[in-house]
Parts: sequence; C-alpha cells; structure tokens
Amino acid sequence: MATIEESGLFMPKDGVMSEADRIIAHLHDVPIGTIIAYEDLDRVLGRDFRTDRAPWYTATRRFVRENPGKGMFINVRGIGFQKVDSWSEVQDASKDRQKRAARQIHRSRTEVTAADRTKMTASEQQAQTDVQTRLGRLESALRSQKKEISLVKKQVKSKAEKSDVDELRRQIEELTKKVDGA
Repeated sequence: MATIEESGLFMPKDGVMSEADRIIAHLHDVPIGTIIAYEDLDRVLGRDFRTDRAPWYTATRRFVRENPGKGMFINVRGIGFQKVDSWSEVQDASKDRQKRAARQIHRSRTEVTAADRTKMTASEQQAQTDVQTRLGRLESALRSQKKEISLVKKQVKSKAEKSDVDELRRQIEELTKKVDGA
C-alpha cells in the first residue's frame, strides 16, 4: 500500500487519516479485475464496513475523478466491489445508474403530488410547483439524452455498416483482379 506521502493525501493535524482517505490509499494498489471484498474494507477501516458505506462512496467518487481512465468500481452483490476498466462494464454500470435516476425522478414526482394542495399555504404551493418544474426539467433532460444516445448509436452502426460495405467492395475488386489476371 502507498504511504501517505506517496499518495499525496491530506494528513490532518491529529495525524489520523479520514476513512475515505484510507480507502483511496488502498484503491491505488488494486489491479483491474480485482474484487475488493467487504472483509477487506472492514480491515482497511478497522470496523464493519456495512454499518456505514458513506466513506466508500466518497472515496470511489474522488478516486475516479482524480484518476481518469484508471477504472471504476462496480458492485458484486453480497461480496464487495470489482475494479473494472473495460468499456462494456463501465457502459453497463452507467446504463444501470441512468435507469435508477429515471425511476427516482418518477417516484419523486409521484410523492410531490401526494400532498393536499387545499391544505397548503401559498408559499408551500409555490414550493411544490417549483419542485414539480425542476423534476419535469430533469425528466426532459433524461429523455433528450436517451434520444441523443440513440442517434449516436445509429450513426456508429451506419458508419460500421458503410465500412463493412467498403471492405467487401475492396475484397471483390481484389478477387476480380486475381480472376482477370489468371
């Protein structure tokens, strides 16, 4: 494991690293594909990791932000977290997060409308309207992103098909030259 000086982590005056900093120091030494078991995190933290996962989320968010292209961590249910860096694994994790975000926004909109407007003050009604507006904008942004992703996928597929056709034409030309020359 890297020392504090090597990792460049902040060392508080009392000499005790935060839990997130201890996790980050541990993450630097983890190779791609490795599963970090909950027991490993228990050892790093000196306590039961599952009682408070907040330092893990802080650490991984900082790690990914400060080390772009060095992988991310996906949950391995009931075991721990795996460090991955392949596009397909990162893309799958991103899609899952987008789906969860859409569900949360939909639930929030449902919950916001659950209050009886007739029992609200004018300022409470305005606050409810403001929240509904913000949630509507978030939903709209998610729909726009989905459409944009769909268009990009179609463009990539079209380019791939075009390059396949170009390659086939090249091969036909080569074969034609061989047949004509024989």
